[in-house]
Amino acid sequence: MAALGNLGKVLAESAASDTKAQAQQSLYDTTEIPEAVLAQVKGLRDAYSSVEQQRELLITHFRSILGAHLFK
Repeated sequence: MAALGNLGKVLAESAASDTKAQAQQSLYDTTEIPEAVLAQVKGLRDAYSSVEQQRELLITHFRSILGAHLFK
């Protein structure tokens, strides 16, 4: 949750721009933020990477708990 909060803070504090709007739209659409966008918003790459790392850990944990390894 902290990683998501930090991502929201980065976006909230960045100046309004087409790039910021593209980043927000990517998040709304649940798609990856384009590399060009990550490079243009200060702090966005680190914040987004942190969220994605935590997301992968959560997915791995859920798969483990649900026994996904039994269905391969």
